[in-house]
Order: sequence, then structure tokens, then C-alpha cells
Amino acid sequence: APEVTGAETSSTMIDYQVSGELDVQLPGGPMAFAAVIEYHEQDYLLKPDPRRVASDLGTPGVPIFINGSARQGGGDRDRLSVGAEFLLPVTPKLELTAAIRSDEYDNKSSTVGRRQSAMINFAYRPNDKFLLRGSVSESFRAPDMHYVYSQPSSVFSYGVDYPQCYANYLAGSTATGPIDPEDLATAASLCGNQGAYGDYFKTFQSGNKELLAEEGENYSLGFVLNIGENMSWQFDAYHVYLENQVAQESNSSQLVAEGVCLYGQAFIDWYDIAENVPQRDCDLITSRITRSQDTFPGDAPTSLTDVVNITRSPRNNGYIEYVGADTYINWRKETENVGDFAVSIGSTTIDHINYLADPYGDEIEFLSYYTYEPRSRQNMNFSYQYEKHQVNVNMTRMGHMNIVRNSSGGTKSDPHIITNVSYFYDFNPDFDTYISIRNIDDVMPQKDGGYSYPFFANGYYSAFGRYATIGVTYRF
Repeated sequence: APEVTGAETSSTMIDYQVSGELDVQLPGGPMAFAAVIEYHEQDYLLKPDPRRVASDLGTPGVPIFINGSARQGGGDRDRLSVGAEFLLPVTPKLELTAAIRSDEYDNKSSTVGRRQSAMINFAYRPNDKFLLRGSVSESFRAPDMHYVYSQPSSVFSYGVDYPQCYANYLAGSTATGPIDPEDLATAASLCGNQGAYGDYFKTFQSGNKELLAEEGENYSLGFVLNIGENMSWQFDAYHVYLENQVAQESNSSQLVAEGVCLYGQAFIDWYDIAENVPQRDCDLITSRITRSQDTFPGDAPTSLTDVVNITRSPRNNGYIEYVGADTYINWRKETENVGDFAVSIGSTTIDHINYLADPYGDEIEFLSYYTYEPRSRQNMNFSYQYEKHQVNVNMTRMGHMNIVRNSSGGTKSDPHIITNVSYFYDFNPDFDTYISIRNIDDVMPQKDGGYSYPFFANGYYSAFGRYATIGVTYRF
């Protein structure tokens, strides 16, 4: 019989909104307001095939599933929210907007309780050519319901068995024989030289009702400058800080903690991937990692059997902090006889990203630590329209990135620039056609020695060179 998984969900919300002007006159005009109150109920249920659950429990006489997963869980949540926003025209040139919101969650679905968030922004227009604007705001997000209510569910999740790698390093051999002295893993980052310690382990995960709400702060400051009648320049700098993001703890993180519990400081000295490897609750850690032969904190075994399964729960991670800026320049010229012209140029630049994924780990500077994280992106678009004809030329640029190895042995990529050209013709209100040539310069992805065929990071680059498309549209 086919495998059957049941899934149900429902959501009911009632809200009331009111807005208008208050009987308060400021130098710039009357004060305005908007208010809202809403009540939200939601619930869900995931019910896997009973045979899948019996397989996970090892029930005698039932088929054993060797792939796939059995995700199960269910629960409900209630939320009551009230909010208000005020527009204050302080002067004819200065406008303030302030808002506050309160959200209260039921106690059974999480520890969020009642949370307040606020926002304030300003817009200052000294003349009709210039606008200065800025904002400060708070945010929060309750954990997703399945992170809270998930019942023991099985998945296959990747991890690196660093404790087994270290045990084999101590013994100088593996189950398959002695280790070549040149391949001894004198550090955790060399474990791959000893064998395949990375694997997809059977992993059981359950919900966690003690999760904290995700929180954030956002700051921005920028301006818009009108240069003459046809051009504008826009610039916005921003700072975004998010903490307590909810995610499942990785198998590798728990395996590293097991290594500390089994071997103590010697494992920490050997583990070179992070400077901060703190002590965890060893009774909890060892109870969550099942091997074919039991081990206990402080055993320091010179051999470890393979991992049978790992148990984990969602947790609040550390934080991520973005600092960057966006810039846009727009120009448009309309004429009576020769058509309309428009040019737009945009750029997004990230100064730095401070990131702490594991609350027990180290902060890293994301752009420097990881490969294929562009620091900047640019886009330029030129368009010309005359009667029924329209031509567009678009160029995109992805800036330098860290890569594994370029053709000269370096670790920086070159900027990647793509140009696209398209032509549209509007025959009548019901019928139009176009031709588009993508990547007209036939620019191919930069090869990276760290990748096998096709030797580039296909998550960032397209494998297509130059190609054309033709289309027609007819409206009935």
C-alpha cells in the first residue's frame, strides 16, 4: 500500500482598523493616526504514515525505511495584538512618524508572552530638491509553530564525526588498518585525510517550548536629491541586527561537544576550526548521540564505534549584523519628436556582516570567512521608447568574492558582468512582440579549482552563454 501522510492547518483572524485626523494642529498641519486591534488563532497537525513511525521506533515485524523521514507534530496558538501609528507634521519641512505595537501570545505555545516593538522615522524637506530621511525600529518574531510542537520526527542530516576522527588519530589506525603517518589528522580540519567521517546520520528532532522570540533592531539614514528636472540621486545607509534566530543545532556542533566531553582539553587543543569550544552539559550531550557501543564523559577512548543516530532540538542561535548602503541614480528625458530616454544605475554594497551562528562558537566576519559572498552588486539599465518601438539595455555586475582557487592560484574572483539587450514592438493594443538577447558578450563563469565539473559555483553563476528568445503576446 502507498505511504500516506496527513496534514491539516487552519487560521482564523479578526481585526478592526481605524484611521483619521486628530483635533491637534501642529505647525505643519493636523496630526493623523491609525490604530489596529487583531486576534489570531491558528493550529496545525502533521500525521505520518503509522508504518513510518513504527519503523523509527524499531517495532518488531515492520518494514525498516532506510530513507525519507517521518515528520509529525501538532498544536495551536493564540495571539492578541494592538498597535497605533501617529503622523506628526512638526513643521512644514519636518515630518515625524511614530508607531508602537504590543503582541501577546498564549503561555502554552511558547515563552514569548507579551512583547512590545516601536518605530520612529523622520522626513526633512528643506526645499523641493532635497529630502533627508531616517528611521529606527524594533522587530521580533515568535518561533514557528513546528519548532515548538514538533513530536519526535526522523530525518537524515549531515554531520562530521570529529570524536571518531580524533580517536583514530590517537590510535594511529582505523578499522581498515594503519593510517599513513603523512595523513595523520594533527588538526580537525584535516580529518578528511583519514577517511569519510562526514555522513548523513539518522537524526531525531523534537520541538522546544522554551525557545525565545527572535529580536531585531534596524537603523537607516539617507537622502534623495533631485538634480535638475530629470535626474535624482538616492542614497541609504543601513544597520540591521538580528539575534536569537531559531534553527536546529547541527549534528557537527553536537559531535564537537561530545569530543570535549570525552577527551577534555586535549580535544580542544586539537580542534583548530574554532577558538571557542566551551564545555556543555555532558550528560545531555552523550544521551543525544547513540553509538553501537556506549561511552561516558571522561572516558577518552582510543576507538569509537560509528554513530547510530543523533537526537536534537531547535535552539536560539547567536546573531547576525549587516552594515551597508544602497545607491540609485535615475535620469529620464521625454521629448516630443525623438522619443523618451531613461537611465537608471543602482548599487548595493555591504561593508561587513558579523555573524555568530552557534551561540557556543566564535563571531566571524561573514564576507571574509566564506566563499562566494559578494560584497557589492551593481545594475544599470538604459531604455529608449519611440512610438511603438522600445529598446532596453541592461548590465549587471557582481563584485569580487572569495573563491577556493582561481586560475593563477589566488582566492579572489574577478567581477562578473553580464549585458542583456531586448527590443519590443507594439503592433496594437492586443498584439505585441519582442526579441531578447541574454549575455550578449557570451561571458562564462569563472572557473574555480575547488569545484569538480563544470568547475564553477553554479549557485551563483548561470551555465548559459549567449542566447536569444523571441516572444509574442496576443490579448483576446
